[in-house]
Amino acid sequence: MTINLCCSRCGANQNISYTTASVLKAVKDGWGSYGSALYCPACSATWGDRNHNRPMADEDNTFTAIDRLHTRRHTI
Repeated sequence: MTINLCCSRCGANQNISYTTASVLKAVKDGWGSYGSALYCPACSATWGDRNHNRPMADEDNTFTAIDRLHTRRHTI
């Protein structure tokens, strides 16, 4: 099963398989989140500059955001 990660800031997107390994790789490659919004590696890297050094959410939040995206897309 494939899901599309879409950056909430710039719209960059990446299709990944919804497997533990693929989700882990996406997060390790730099996908981040704040609340339920996902951010691509480039936007994650500049998050602090744009948000007055407010910390981005931890990796667990990003895993949860991706899981919720998968659930929403596959229960409609």
